[in-house]
Amino acid sequence: LKGIVRILEVLLSLDFFKNANEIDSSLRNSIEWLSNAGESLKAKMKEYEGFFDSFNTSMRANEQEVTNILNANTENIKSEIKKLENQIIETATRLLTSYQIFLNNAKESANNEITTNKTQAITNINEAKTSTLDNITQEKTQATSEINEAKISANNEINTNKTQALSNITQEKTQATSEINEAKKTDHYQNIDFFEIE
Repeated sequence: LKGIVRILEVLLSLDFFKNANEIDSSLRNSIEWLSNAGESLKAKMKEYEGFFDSFNTSMRANEQEVTNILNANTENIKSEIKKLENQIIETATRLLTSYQIFLNNAKESANNEITTNKTQAITNINEAKTSTLDNITQEKTQATSEINEAKISANNEINTNKTQALSNITQEKTQATSEINEAKKTDHYQNIDFFEIE
């Protein structure tokens, strides 16, 4: 209130408000209202100061009673704070327990998933290994079969060619023998003719 009164006094002391009547007569009511408000506040201040003087006098007279009440209130406040602390600790403990359970469940779930994935990976590897070995065995069998077939075919062709070559050689030999024998016969007859002519 003292601050407000001081502000009003400062406003009213400004040249603008001092000369307000000369500047604009319509401001007169505002100036009067501000002045009356300042006086009214001053009166209220005196009234409040009297009230607080009486209150302080009463408080000093009842200081021990007030102290006892304040101490009792202090104990009550401490008790409530202690209750709140206990509630906070209980809630925090419950949250930590729940969080620990959640972590344990998550860890167990992760371990189970890792084990499952590991088992599945091993199964996939074994299946891939078996499939690869089966393919290799199959391809090896196929290659062996093809090699054997090629070998048999080559041997057959070699035997055929060999037989044909031997047949050709025999034919050529027979033909040559026949020609030689024929030539011998012709030469013999010529010799006979020669001797008969002489």
